Amino acid sequence: MKKFMKIVLLCAFVWAGACFAASNPRIDSVTHNGFGISMPGDTITVTLRGESGGAATFDITKVVMGVPMQEISPGVYQGNYTIPQNRNVPFASVAGHLALNGRSASLVAMKAVSIGDSVAQTNPVMQLDPAPGFQSTSVRPQVKALFQNPIQPSTVYFVVDGVDKTPQVQATSNSVEWVPSYNLSNGEHHVLLWATNTQGEQLHREWNFYVGNQRSSDTIIQSVTESPRTVNAGQTVTATMRGVSGGIAVMNVEKGQDISMMEGPSGIYTGSYSVPAQLQGRYAYLAAKLQTPDGRVETLTDADVVYVTKAMLPLNISGPFGGSQVQEAFDVTGTTQPNASVRVRLWGPDNSGAWHEILNNQTQADYNGNYTIHVDSGNLPEGSKMTLFVQAQGDQGSQSGELRIELTRQ
Repeated sequence: MKKFMKIVLLCAFVWAGACFAASNPRIDSVTHNGFGISMPGDTITVTLRGESGGAATFDITKVVMGVPMQEISPGVYQGNYTIPQNRNVPFASVAGHLALNGRSASLVAMKAVSIGDSVAQTNPVMQLDPAPGFQSTSVRPQVKALFQNPIQPSTVYFVVDGVDKTPQVQATSNSVEWVPSYNLSNGEHHVLLWATNTQGEQLHREWNFYVGNQRSSDTIIQSVTESPRTVNAGQTVTATMRGVSGGIAVMNVEKGQDISMMEGPSGIYTGSYSVPAQLQGRYAYLAAKLQTPDGRVETLTDADVVYVTKAMLPLNISGPFGGSQVQEAFDVTGTTQPNASVRVRLWGPDNSGAWHEILNNQTQADYNGNYTIHVDSGNLPEGSKMTLFVQAQGDQGSQSGELRIELTRQ
């Protein structure tokens, strides 16, 4: 009898355990620290909050899968991934996975991460509606972006609150428009937009707007703004944060060093920074962090980011002149910014008449900006047409336009 009872109790225990395991583990949230565009060498930290005692991993779509996460405190799992070279993935989804008692669950982070080392960010959007930080009284607001230069409508990628809405947008050569078919919930909504212009350059904008009641009364930071919005390298930008008064505030640009913000009028913090030269031709992403007197901390990114214009280097060619005849070997001379790098490319026909690159040489201008590059046209026969390309580049990514001259082999 006792043996029978033990067997029944054991079966009941196993059955109860099986019933418990039948429920998938709970995941409350998946978040990450990626904002703007994460570049090679940047580390993305992913945090999963949910049921404790499990095994967690995360994926980044088209980038990496199965990155292990450690349970750093009960129910809080964290993992890191460092971006390698040669990755260009706009709006990659970040998914967290949790396994427990033979069951598993997954959840995709609300915010995607963009990865790239060569994603162009020129021609910023001219107008956004609703404007960044705007509070809409409509639960079905018209979400619209107007572009400064023409885009290719087929390249538009449009995400609202982490959900791809691209099939529902109306895209033309100068605008993208989406009107929700459902009522948006009260509170903050996040928009991500990519498109490619007619020159093949990618455009990226990211902003927040609000429906109904704006950020709740218990929110630490109400807003972060910057001025001016379009700047040159070296120019000063002032950031303003509105939030709980009496706190300690800092900001950073492109995940750089923290910069202190000072509180003036109650709850209004300001700080300024000089735009780094390496951000030319890109957007400068700023995040502000506020710690309240009672120890609470919140970080908020300025959604309407600052665009840094790309400086153009001066470049002149003093010889040879376009249309002139040259010997088999000749020198290209001219002036540019002192110490700039100057590259010369020579194209001409091969024996079959097909054009190819004959030469690709580089030199550095002297401290007065003068440069000389020796060019050897090889075995091109007399009378052959050649095309010479010359371009200068500075040490902070600035560059000149590429000059082109037509020559004839003498």
